[in-house]
Formats: sequence, C-alpha cells, structure tokens
Amino acid sequence: ITVHESNKNFMSDENGILFNKDKTKLIQYTAGGKDNSYTIPESVTVIGENAFRYSGLSEIIIPKGVTEIGGWAFSCCENLKSITLPESVKVLGDYAFEHCSELKSVTLPEGLTVIEDNTFDLCEKLESVSIPDSVKEIGRMAFGRCTALKEITFGKSVSVIEDYAFVACEKLQSVIIPKSVVKIGADAFGDCKKLNEIKYDGSKKDWNKIEISEENEGLQKTDIVFAK
Repeated sequence: ITVHESNKNFMSDENGILFNKDKTKLIQYTAGGKDNSYTIPESVTVIGENAFRYSGLSEIIIPKGVTEIGGWAFSCCENLKSITLPESVKVLGDYAFEHCSELKSVTLPEGLTVIEDNTFDLCEKLESVSIPDSVKEIGRMAFGRCTALKEITFGKSVSVIEDYAFVACEKLQSVIIPKSVVKIGADAFGDCKKLNEIKYDGSKKDWNKIEISEENEGLQKTDIVFAK
C-alpha cells in the first residue's frame, strides 16, 4: 500500500503498512510480507479491525501503549504461535484471534473486563488460559472449539459465562468456577467430552442461586464439588 505524502488522513511506511496520519492506529498490515516477525511501532495505540487477518506472521510484538484491538484483528493468522497482550490493552474485539490454529499460549492483561464473542474460537492448539481478575464477562464461543485446552484458571471477578463459551474443549477435565459467577449460558461447557469434575468456590446454596440455562448437558452430567 502506498499513500501519497499529501494525504491528510492516512500514511504508509516503507513496508507498505497502512496507518492513520499520526501513526496511532495500524489499519492494515501488508499480508504478503516476507518477514515472519513484526514489531508494531510504539506510537500505535489502536490496532484496527482485520488489521493482520490472514497474515503469515509467526510472531507479532505489541507495544505497551496499545489500548484497543479491533474485531478480527489477528483472525486466521495460522502461523502465530504465541501472543502477549500488554497491560495497557482494555478492549479486545470479537473474533480477534479466531482460527489462529497454531496458537499455543496467550497472556491476557489485567484491566481487560470482557472477553468478547468468539475471541479465541478454533484456536485448536491453545493448551491453557488464565483469565485475569479484572474480567467480568466471557462471551459467547469465546474459547469454543479449543480442542487442546486442558486448563482454565478463572479470575475472581467473572460473573457471566455466556452460551457455548467453552463448547467442544475436548481435553478439558476439570474447572474451578469462582463464587462471583451469577450466570452460566447454554452449553457453556457442552461437548467437553473429558470434563468429569467442576469445583465451585461457594456452597451448594450459592450454586443454586446462579442463573444456569436449562440447555447445559455438560454441567448436568458432571460432578459438582462445593467448597463448603
């Protein structure tokens, strides 16, 4: 992508990567680039929707100043193996890492409050995830079809686990649900074939107060172990 220097709204760098004029928003990475690694400039605070979608990068380094990652930003980056989101990130859009089929590890920042719908859907090699204490809601299909996922650590503030949030996480055997949860959506743990135990940080009385969708065969077939 080449932008004429007289353009008042956009600019491109020597690699053809598209930014807004003051280089605070990365709009489009040049997907045909030959490099395997890319470091986002420190001036960038927003990564736009679809910015890296379908890129062949195996490593993307996100600077500390980034506050927002748009929907589909890294979707279908099928060579991406790991990603660290800096503490500055407060907004992570839906489908942001959907179908990153080689992604094995992700570090989520404290300060993130919502993991949006389908954010990590079809990340088939993701093995573990730690949800920060700041997260209050896990969206629909957020970790759906993460078939290698073995371990989930929930933060202390999660209140809503939406429909199909962890559906078809076939290797998941046990989870600990915090007492902060007030709603569990339909088939949140559906088709988790190896899930045999759910530990709950509260009492049975507390558990019965949770709004749990009737469509939850995964929960109904699993032993619930209460803390007290």
